[in-house]
Amino acid sequence: MDNQSIRHFLASLSYRFAKTVKDVPLEFPNLYIGKGVRTPVEIVNHMSHVLRYAINAFDESNLDNTTVLNWEEEVQCFHQTVQWLDGFLRRGLEPTRGVTLEQIAQGPVSDAMTHVGQLALLRRMADSSISGENFMESGIRVD
Repeated sequence: MDNQSIRHFLASLSYRFAKTVKDVPLEFPNLYIGKGVRTPVEIVNHMSHVLRYAINAFDESNLDNTTVLNWEEEVQCFHQTVQWLDGFLRRGLEPTRGVTLEQIAQGPVSDAMTHVGQLALLRRMADSSISGENFMESGIRVD
């Protein structure tokens, strides 16, 4: 796997995320569906955290801060974290500490994409479904 492939996957992740969190109902960020299930705002916080785990393979960073912010701040933080990770890949940097690009793709980046699906499902449960789309035709581009 090369940097450009992961960058495209990150662009796809960012696109799908933006579509999923656009125009959510006021009560959505704190939607509680049961014990042990994260609320949407907690899911977005977790998504940023797992991407910071990937960033840690390029630049040792603090992974301890998992304080949940408000919805708008968490959404912005996620987008900034994607851009931060993409910056390492855009510069052609390689991960360190024995981590491979494949591991970054199969671990934290894929995990974040899974959580986009959770958010989409929670939107449906909140009676606020997102519109369907053929993502093969969505014109997602790196940068």
